[in-house]
Amino acid sequence: MRTDGHDGNSEHWRDLYSAALVELSSDELLQRIRDAQRAIVDEIEGAGGFRTEHQALLDALLVLLDLEKKHRPDGHRTQINKSA
Repeated sequence: MRTDGHDGNSEHWRDLYSAALVELSSDELLQRIRDAQRAIVDEIEGAGGFRTEHQALLDALLVLLDLEKKHRPDGHRTQINKSA
């Protein structure tokens, strides 16, 4: 059972992704990126794994990883963990 408040709405990851892309506060940016990454991974896993129609999810995830790399002081990426 999911405990993150997400009800399976595929717009959830898009909302979090958009919020990460427009975040101006460096204090909030990395958390928004992590939230969007988790939502994308959850969306893929909720569908039983990656399918060709998930290309937009993969593209968004790659953009987030690149954005994260550019804004982390050490230039490293965090590991994307599944939601509890």
